[in-house]
Amino acid sequence: MVKHIMMYFFLFIAFIISVVLIFILPQLFIKMNITFPDIKIDNEVITYLNNEEKKYRFAVIQYFHETCTFCPGGDTDIDDWTRNVPFVKGKNVLNSSSYSKGFVEQATLFKDVEIIGINSPDQVFGGSSRSWNTKESFEHFMKIILDDLKSKLPVDGVQLSLHGAMAVRDIARPEAEIAKRVREIVGPNVPISATFDLHGNEDEEFLKWSDAAFVTKRYPHYDAALQ
Repeated sequence: MVKHIMMYFFLFIAFIISVVLIFILPQLFIKMNITFPDIKIDNEVITYLNNEEKKYRFAVIQYFHETCTFCPGGDTDIDDWTRNVPFVKGKNVLNSSSYSKGFVEQATLFKDVEIIGINSPDQVFGGSSRSWNTKESFEHFMKIILDDLKSKLPVDGVQLSLHGAMAVRDIARPEAEIAKRVREIVGPNVPISATFDLHGNEDEEFLKWSDAAFVTKRYPHYDAALQ
């Protein structure tokens, strides 16, 4: 009996802490007038209003899916990814997911920064209840991503907002393949970083093509905004 009471007590405390971190602290920051430098979004690019000289251009790409290979309903195809929109347009990628928002928020703390959204797939219909992605859908969206990335070169860095548990037919490591293809576009000297969910399943193959990988460590993912 005592063990059950203690368990429910700690669950209640964890819930209260989550509420404070997610809902109350941001409001306190607003009331305390804690603000970030003035920025603007124009033509899919975030720049400092008081910065006349451009120095660093960071591209942001998102492509995330937590695949359940045991789930029924057939493979996940292009139609499942385009229920809402054909794809997320450049500037909308910058606030489309918590992982992207976290990177954007942190990057805009620095002067001389431009953040460039790259056309990317939307969130898939059915989310993590969907099964294998078809290779056709993967190639379809990679073409959208890479074509837009090419049109916005040069860039000084690339942030990949991924999940780490995507499964694609005939592609053993989809996230590593994404990094590989981006690397082929930007060249060997441009840093590539990525953010992953704590359920991601990655190995050294991803880091053959990228320079850094960050993983959320909390659920709910309130730490996503920090990375």
